[in-house]
Amino acid sequence: MVGDEVPKGIIAGNCFLMSEYFIYGDCHRRKSPEEGVCFMKKVSTGQGGGVMHLKHSVLELETTTREELYDITERVRSEVEQSGIKNGLVSIYAQGATAAIMIQEGWDESVQNDVVTLLRKLVPHGGWEHDRQDGNADAHLKAGLVGPGETVPLIDGRLGLSTWQNIFFCEFDGPRKMRRVVVTVIGT
Repeated sequence: MVGDEVPKGIIAGNCFLMSEYFIYGDCHRRKSPEEGVCFMKKVSTGQGGGVMHLKHSVLELETTTREELYDITERVRSEVEQSGIKNGLVSIYAQGATAAIMIQEGWDESVQNDVVTLLRKLVPHGGWEHDRQDGNADAHLKAGLVGPGETVPLIDGRLGLSTWQNIFFCEFDGPRKMRRVVVTVIGT
């Protein structure tokens, strides 16, 4: 079935993992099984084969300052271990338009402080068009520059981070009682 058109009756999203086939194409635009084109491609599952698994979890955290980086590496690592998945990818995604995820050195706190200082210099608080709405335009801009998520390889049950890399939740509009980070583990 590799490279064949999806049988009639199967309508999938733009990208969708179904059993051992990866479905791609313009399936999301189809109004009926006869419209559009979708293709399936066999998913390589590594040595010995296996079924791809997917696990979502949500981390919740409280932030205490307006701008700060919070190390969430151990919490992500715990979610990965609980998933039982050994090889694949880990997606870490900050929900919220004024927060972000960053991979950065975790050994020396001065690096995290320098990141916040740099972003404050690049995007100062106040003076932006959106500030007329709720005074947090700089937080939106900083979150957009850093980005809402990161993807880390999962190798033999371990995050593929180097010795000095950690995963940080970046708060740009705190303090907040609750922030959420979605952790998605996909693999075998």
